[in-house]
Amino acid sequence: MNAKTEEFIKRASALRRKGANDEQWEFATMLGEALALLEQAEQPAAGEFTTDVRNALYEAYGIDKDDMPGIAELAFEACDRIDTQQQEIERLTDIFQKIRTWQQAYPLDIFEKPDLKKAREVLKAAGMTLDAITADNMRYVLDGIAGYVEQALGK
Repeated sequence: MNAKTEEFIKRASALRRKGANDEQWEFATMLGEALALLEQAEQPAAGEFTTDVRNALYEAYGIDKDDMPGIAELAFEACDRIDTQQQEIERLTDIFQKIRTWQQAYPLDIFEKPDLKKAREVLKAAGMTLDAITADNMRYVLDGIAGYVEQALGK
């Protein structure tokens, strides 16, 4: 096994451990198999591309001899893309977890649901409206969520 194939296998295995999805894993596996076949193709005497390897690559993946120089680069680019996608998924999951934690910070067993009729009367006596308080609370919550959304969108 040549160094490029070994490096690809290490990177692909690391991606699988990080949680690459089945489609990403199948693609990485396909490229790994193509690299292994490419390695076999480099072994024949005088650098000839054997008919068996050529046929195997063409039948399995539609790859012909002219495609060979780019296969290794494609494999490593695929690993990089999958790794970048995994990092983005982790970043977005962290942001969603922050929103969920915020949502769970006010449980009903600690912060009971208020009697809104009574609150309206008390506020009215003080020259305020429940609608104004509710609108202010909603703006605060939506501004907080907007901050997380902007973070998720990279703004």
